[in-house]
Amino acid sequence: MYALITQMANDRNAELRRDASSRRIGRLARRRKAALRGGGGATEEVTVRRLDPASDHTALVRLAGRDSSDVPEGEIIGAELDGSLVAAMSLSDHRVVADPFTRTDSLRSLLELRAGQLC
Repeated sequence: MYALITQMANDRNAELRRDASSRRIGRLARRRKAALRGGGGATEEVTVRRLDPASDHTALVRLAGRDSSDVPEGEIIGAELDGSLVAAMSLSDHRVVADPFTRTDSLRSLLELRAGQLC
């Protein structure tokens, strides 16, 4: 039994490391492309938009899982950083779900500002 639990833990650890590595490689590639285009490489593209519960459900579930919280309900707006959803806010109760491994303090402020404009 102990061997099975150890193997499951090792498999999950390897999976998380692969995911982190692929995200890091993708982020570095985007920065490299931006530098080649003359963007300097230090800028990140931020997008705030209303989320579609059907098409954005997978991203919302992943984000809520990382934040150890429930998926927000009702109308939702989200903040994307370089095309990846890193924060979301419910317009009904203003509850925010954010990626704890990404600096989202300014994105949360941006979501609160946009929610104030929409409500």
